[in-house]
Amino acid sequence: MRRITLLFLLFCTFQAEAQDYFPKNDGLKEENHNFTAFTNATLFISPSQQVNNGTLLIQNGKVVAAGKSVTIPKNSVIMDLEGKYIYPSFIDPYTNFGIEKPKRKPAQGRPAQYEATREGFYWNDHIRPDQNGIDSFKYNKKSAAEFREAGFGVVNTHQMDGISRGTGVLIALNDDVGDQNRVLEDRSGQFFSFSKSVASRQSYPSSLMGSMALLRHMYWDVDWYSKGSVTAKDMAL
Repeated sequence: MRRITLLFLLFCTFQAEAQDYFPKNDGLKEENHNFTAFTNATLFISPSQQVNNGTLLIQNGKVVAAGKSVTIPKNSVIMDLEGKYIYPSFIDPYTNFGIEKPKRKPAQGRPAQYEATREGFYWNDHIRPDQNGIDSFKYNKKSAAEFREAGFGVVNTHQMDGISRGTGVLIALNDDVGDQNRVLEDRSGQFFSFSKSVASRQSYPSSLMGSMALLRHMYWDVDWYSKGSVTAKDMAL
């Protein structure tokens, strides 16, 4: 009986240790749960509800409270917005705001192009995951005003060219600050389409099915390179 009890205790010990085997690993990023209070602003809660000298309370990127008599916690960063207005707005997730699309290359009567033109990059010119929207982004006040007029306050923009189009940029449509404050996320995601790049005359793919096959092939190649199957590097992947 003593031996069975000892084995049971050892089993429980191993179980307890196993539960702690996977530690919480959040890296070096500091978690900040403080509040941000925007005070003395004119709040537009809805098209028919306006609050003068109101307070908007934010925590973890979400609205906690909004109104005239909002209790502000002690761990709050307070920003006085006297004379300013706060409106709810939409987010447009798919735009090319501030990023000019490249010009289509003329055919010039030459035969079909089969080889890629970017040396050291992917074997197909229409795969461009190395493009970063932030590199060609330029804020456009006129276009921003049109978006705001339609009810948008934030847009996600990217280079609308190619089948694999690279990363996007998340932008706040604020004319009063610089890009260091407008850019909310400079790598907001990877973008894809079934349309070829206008910057290349490479003929493949020539159909929707071909575009799907090329995307699948790209992921196979990513897996191939990630496993170290070759010594060469693909600067696109």
